[in-house]
Amino acid sequence: MLGASIDPGVGEPFPRATRVRPSLFAWTAAFLAPVPVVCFSGALLTDIVYSRSAVMQWANFSAWLLLFGIFFGALAAAAGAIHVIRRGLLRRSDVTVRIVGAALVLILSLFNNFVHSRDAWTSVVPTGLVLSALTVLAMIVTAVFAGALSRGLEIEEAR
Repeated sequence: MLGASIDPGVGEPFPRATRVRPSLFAWTAAFLAPVPVVCFSGALLTDIVYSRSAVMQWANFSAWLLLFGIFFGALAAAAGAIHVIRRGLLRRSDVTVRIVGAALVLILSLFNNFVHSRDAWTSVVPTGLVLSALTVLAMIVTAVFAGALSRGLEIEEAR
């Protein structure tokens, strides 16, 4: 550009954003976080199928999905907690909602896995099915509220 200044931020149509390099813990948490979502949603679906068919293998699928979801959810939560503490993000309201929501989901799914360890029909119907539905509902509510708060914070920071 003719007459452009040497200063890299002056004269450009959009200000340059500062890049923040994500930590290994943030990357790990983001990489592992979808696994429990898929596992807990799958457990709800296999619980529904079991309640309709009474084929015990569907209850076994649910128990395994819950176990894997809890395992990977705990790993994602640990990595996320380390990232949040190291970056000093505990005061942000969206982070607080994510922490409380993740804890609630993991506790519900842990109790759900205990219920699924019982024998036959009572391992799923009605308690296991209700806990699976509550777990998925808690995941949805957490995602919606944390996303809305996060967008609200981005708008306030832009002002």
